Amino acid sequence: MLYAQCYMIILLIFLTRTVFGVDEQTTASTVISTSATSTENSFQNIDAGTLAKAINIPTCESNCTEMLLTKLYGILELKDIFDQWKNLCTEYNQSTACMEQPNHCSHGEIYRILTSGIHYLCIRKEMFFDKNRDCIQPNLDQGAQECDRSCKMIQSIADLSRKPSVQDAAQKGGNIITVVTELGGVCSAANCFLPCFRERMNKKCPRSGGMIVDGILKPFYILAKFLENATPLVTNIVDEKMPRSCSFLVKRESLDSIRQQPV
Repeated sequence: MLYAQCYMIILLIFLTRTVFGVDEQTTASTVISTSATSTENSFQNIDAGTLAKAINIPTCESNCTEMLLTKLYGILELKDIFDQWKNLCTEYNQSTACMEQPNHCSHGEIYRILTSGIHYLCIRKEMFFDKNRDCIQPNLDQGAQECDRSCKMIQSIADLSRKPSVQDAAQKGGNIITVVTELGGVCSAANCFLPCFRERMNKKCPRSGGMIVDGILKPFYILAKFLENATPLVTNIVDEKMPRSCSFLVKRESLDSIRQQPV
């Protein structure tokens, strides 16, 4: 229910396409608009078009998820997050219906992993957020913005989009491996942001911060479990290509620590 969820999903796309061996040589599709209004954070500095091209989401998946990714990108502005999230939940239902069509060309299981956090927050916890809307809605933007000022999460995404290697990958049709190797700053910011946000929201609206962070981390728990049982070849690829600052996202003990550690 906040912008960290947006980029965590994009990060997991990088990892699952590498780990599960999804074809990297696919038709590039720019699925996110590059227009952005001026804000108090670094949202306007994100080159979303470059990121979309560098990630190179397959056309098959983008046909169903284009609007979902656009809604996720909008949350990065850190304004009206609650209302934007409700709109995203509606879009998630539509994307899921598209992906579940008979004989669809995409990898449905990967989609379910990537969106497991959205499903958790939009479907399983919908009643909780609706019931506590009067508390959560006015505090959500403030909590995210305060933690972003401390952790520079949005700026780390902007920095990633401006890296010469990422821009070069975008110009050449996309290269997932290149982008993965440049994720260190984003992961460091996420490791700061998640416990910060959890603590602030829990103080304002009991249980809300923990529940949101649980949703954000859900796909990473699935990935961590997969890697625990993966072959040495797969784990070696992840160890070699993924920055050290991202390793906490694929280790269950580290994920547990984010959920539980005091700030």
